[in-house]
Amino acid sequence: MAPKIPSTSATPNPNPKSNSKPPRPHFPPSSTPRVWLITAATSPIGIAIARAVLAHGDSVIAGVRDGDLAERSGERGDDFRDFYMEECEREGWKDRIKGVGLDGRCEGPYDMTGL
Repeated sequence: MAPKIPSTSATPNPNPKSNSKPPRPHFPPSSTPRVWLITAATSPIGIAIARAVLAHGDSVIAGVRDGDLAERSGERGDDFRDFYMEECEREGWKDRIKGVGLDGRCEGPYDMTGL
């Protein structure tokens, strides 16, 4: 007689919160607002971090590549542009976020052609 294998669909979830949204980030206490430098601010993770930092009351220096914000630059530029123009305006965050152009070229004595 073959051993009986329990069904996984009938097993109750031991952690009912696992299907919910992730917990809000916990920022260490500070008596003054901080300034965060986010180097890949146009990425989905960069936008999410900027959103959390601004909602917490801190300021953001958003590092963006020139190509990410050019016309028809693709989804990354569009997502960041929407975040900045709509959400930052609506939430009153525009005075606490500043964009800084980043140059992503690698320069130095190292040969990077094999990477």
